Parts: sequence; structure tokens; C-alpha cells
Amino acid sequence: MVLSLVIWLLSFLTLDPISLSVYPTISFAPADLRVTISTPRNNDNISTCLTYDSDIGDAGSSCWEMLGDREPVTKQIWLKGLHRGEYVIRVDLQRHSGKVYSQSRSATIN
Repeated sequence: MVLSLVIWLLSFLTLDPISLSVYPTISFAPADLRVTISTPRNNDNISTCLTYDSDIGDAGSSCWEMLGDREPVTKQIWLKGLHRGEYVIRVDLQRHSGKVYSQSRSATIN
């Protein structure tokens, strides 16, 4: 009983320090997607990169340097005028320790 409680509590401490949401996840072309990236303020944060790729060849990326504990917690980016296809949107957070944290989401544009 106690061991399962400890394991359950530890599961909350190992969450990725980055989250990604994409809205809408299903849309009609041409579509605008709102990408929301959240990272806790941390002096160890170096950079964040957002990439997207589709099954029809549309792709793009954007990277920016992080300001450590002065960086905004949430950032929104709009991907505008996307064509029909299946899209994978990915965000990578790099830290000074060399560790990279990643999240990805998918979206369908009909």
C-alpha cells in the first residue's frame, strides 16, 4: 500500500517540463492552427524549436533562445493557411545539461 502510494506520488515529479497543444486538431483547408507551448521558468533552459511536417510535403520550423527564468511560461504560435494533409507538430526544449524534452501532436486538414 505505502509503496504504491510512493510510486504514484513520484509519477507527478517526472513530468516533462514542456507541454504542447494544437487547436483545432481537425479542420478544412486552408487552415490556421494555434500551437500553444508551455514551459516552466528554469535557468537551465537554452532553446525551444517548433517543427511541423505533413504527408504532402508541407513543412516548417522555428527556433528561439530561452531567457531562463525570465522566459514567458506560455507562447502561442499560429500556423496559417495550411493545405490538406496529415500534420505532425513537434516541440523540443533543450537544456544546458544536454537533455532534450519533446512533445508532439497531430492535426488533420481536409
